[in-house]
Amino acid sequence: MAKIYEFPQGAERSKLKKEIIRERKKRLRETNGNPVIRHAKWFWFYLRLATAGALHLVSVISLAVLGAFSKAIFWIGGMLCVVTWFHLERSSGRRKISRFQ
Repeated sequence: MAKIYEFPQGAERSKLKKEIIRERKKRLRETNGNPVIRHAKWFWFYLRLATAGALHLVSVISLAVLGAFSKAIFWIGGMLCVVTWFHLERSSGRRKISRFQ
């Protein structure tokens, strides 16, 4: 069988392999970009995703708690308003009396 292609042997072969590997890395670097920057971008993406997930969870749990105790919060808030109104009414009335005496 006749040789159709001349393949390099020995030192030339290893040199050719290194050149092919170098060209492949160069092509991948052009396609994918710098690995440090690529990892930094992925880290930033996952950090934003985790932050959004945490804020969403906190807000949903807070709204669920407020919704569960809405009647109690309504009555406690109403009682605080009444107590504050009585307190302010009494304290403002005392000041007026004490000024004129």
